[in-house]
Amino acid sequence: MAGTSETSKPAEKAGPRLSPGTARIKVAIVEDDDWIRENLANQIDLAPGYCCVSRYRTGEEALAGLPNEAADVVLMDINLPGLSGIECVRRLKALRPSLTILMLTVYEESDQIFDSLRAGASGYLLKRSAEKELLEAIAQVHQGGSPMSSLVARKVVRFFNHLGDAAPELQRLSPREKEILELLSRGAAYKEMGDRLALSIHTVRMHIRGIYGKLQVHSRGEAVSKYFRSAARIILMGTLACAGAAAMAGTNCFSLAVSPPPTNNPLKGFMPYQGDYATFPYSMEWNYLPLRSLMTGPTNFNWTSLEALISDVASRGHQTVFRVYLDYPTLPTGIPQYLLDGGLVTHSYTDYDNTISVCPDYENPLLGQALTNFIAALGARYDGDPRIGFITVGLLGFWGEWHTYPHDSWFASTAVQDEVLTAYQAAFSKTKLLVRQPAGTNPTARPIGYHDDSFAYETLDPPEWCFLGLLKVAGETNKWLTQPIGGEVRPEVQLCMWDTSQTNCVPAGQAFNQCVDLTHASWMLNHGVFSPGFTGAQRDAALAGAQRLGYSLCVSNAILVDAWTNAPLQVSVGLRNLGVAPFYYDWTVQLGALNRSNKFANTWLTSWRLSTLLPVATNTVWSCTITNHALGVGQYKLVLRVINPWPTGLPLRFANGAQDADAPGWLTLGQVSILPVPTRPGLRGAASRSGFGLQVSNAAPGTWTVECSPDCQDWVPLLSTNTTASEWSVTDAISFSRRFYRVVGSP
Repeated sequence: MAGTSETSKPAEKAGPRLSPGTARIKVAIVEDDDWIRENLANQIDLAPGYCCVSRYRTGEEALAGLPNEAADVVLMDINLPGLSGIECVRRLKALRPSLTILMLTVYEESDQIFDSLRAGASGYLLKRSAEKELLEAIAQVHQGGSPMSSLVARKVVRFFNHLGDAAPELQRLSPREKEILELLSRGAAYKEMGDRLALSIHTVRMHIRGIYGKLQVHSRGEAVSKYFRSAARIILMGTLACAGAAAMAGTNCFSLAVSPPPTNNPLKGFMPYQGDYATFPYSMEWNYLPLRSLMTGPTNFNWTSLEALISDVASRGHQTVFRVYLDYPTLPTGIPQYLLDGGLVTHSYTDYDNTISVCPDYENPLLGQALTNFIAALGARYDGDPRIGFITVGLLGFWGEWHTYPHDSWFASTAVQDEVLTAYQAAFSKTKLLVRQPAGTNPTARPIGYHDDSFAYETLDPPEWCFLGLLKVAGETNKWLTQPIGGEVRPEVQLCMWDTSQTNCVPAGQAFNQCVDLTHASWMLNHGVFSPGFTGAQRDAALAGAQRLGYSLCVSNAILVDAWTNAPLQVSVGLRNLGVAPFYYDWTVQLGALNRSNKFANTWLTSWRLSTLLPVATNTVWSCTITNHALGVGQYKLVLRVINPWPTGLPLRFANGAQDADAPGWLTLGQVSILPVPTRPGLRGAASRSGFGLQVSNAAPGTWTVECSPDCQDWVPLLSTNTTASEWSVTDAISFSRRFYRVVGSP
């Protein structure tokens, strides 16, 4: 347990206003999640009139410390490890009966709600409640209230339909006191109760004191708890589903907390040359291959070296990015031997410390035919292979980087460039391609991205020949919206750019973060962070740089509609991309339902497309109607995941605290109830100026009568109807002597 002392707080912080001179409310927190515990403490400490006096990680710690502390209100997590929150409440109340406890939890479990209240809790609040709601609930429960969310109140209504006969204490209450008690159980404020019942706040307080006396309790929380235990067919505001009918379906809204993005999400971030490294997180590996290792004749191919590369990388759960070259300075030639034997002209050079590689005559028709044949065969074998992340076009120029500087006249003509690009475009419709820079004719029309192999060194213009300058000239600065941007951090700066003491490492105007933001790059070859690697602040800076690349998906909220066993299940999810680029593949998005044992009851594939999630400031809403969910009656946690098509590949994880909370690789959206099919009509009601409106739903064709009663014994018909309509309504004049309604009849 870590105690905190009281400190002064900024007056501008939003929160419920307390009367001048009112002492601050002292709050203790019992929560095992470090982040949630500290976040709650910060919210409380920064609000005027509140202070967090202690924090506990477990129920056992709370039992040891809270009985001797001066806390006014305790925030208690229900699902604590070891001693549960409910049992902790029961024991604390035995040790210190005056202690006021407010339960906090993620999910609305009906059994847990009432077990908490029976144990002595004074209220119940969802962890996803806004800060203002949290502070208001603390103030309300401190003042003798019983705060409870509106969603919980709906479950209270359902619960009442299954209770037994009324207790003697409740029978002694007057009709007005029953009305007050009903509103108390709904967490209504005194002013709200007065407005609804046309009473002054002073009169409301008098009635509450009378209720406490008749029920032989001494606090509002105890009154509500006794009411829950003994009430029978006393229905909140007249709402009643007839005897034996199922509960009405409700809409459950969940806000999901954002957390830092995962460090090894697939198809983004930094990657090393092919190899196994423990120094830095990664999801992809890079390598080059010479064309001569793959091609021995015009139509003869040997895929052994490429297959060995891809399989080795896949064995570590990673995906491969590769390039095939003809000319790599300082390495033996990549030109297939049969072309050299056939008289292909080559150029020798000593630039870039080269003494061995040669540059081919790119205009040679036999070479042109060899390249198009190879590209077609490569695509036929590997397009859509889930082990491959991206392919850089390569083949032309030094290192396959589509230039022969300073020997510009050696480079391929526009016609040859078009032949190569057209061949790639025809061969690959699934795997994403990147070329060094806009090339050939009409690059805008080609579904091929770009890779900057001098990233954070010659990325930002001016001069115009820098990577972004070339994109501007070609009108390709928005290519990132549909095609990936990748590259390599320039080797000269890979080791020094993360050391803040080296101020002259990166050229002026080429700051890494600015390069990422302006190019919308998704990945970079950056071997230096893996070998030799970094520690301390340098590693942290490099990790932040890697996380900045590419996508960062989060779910902002989820709307899950309760369903009957034979009715569709409706799911809506609001998502945002907090990164700089889309996720470029439409990997399958899957929904699942976990039962109370956290076992999968069912899963469903969706048609949602990841590539549509652009980095914009507003939510994208995905909706899904599962027509045959095949779930039995009960409560379920709905979860979501993105399926990596490579079965042993790394899962795509969302930047949410609920990621992996209940199932590895899955994001928990919230909870939904599957209800039994109603056998009789449902009845809902609400007060209005004109009377009490009743809505009948799910009525089969036949004769039905809506009845009312002051005591659940003498029933008076309000309306009888013989109709084929499944939904209809009736309005009863407001009369507080009529508090119970039902639907009777037969289809």
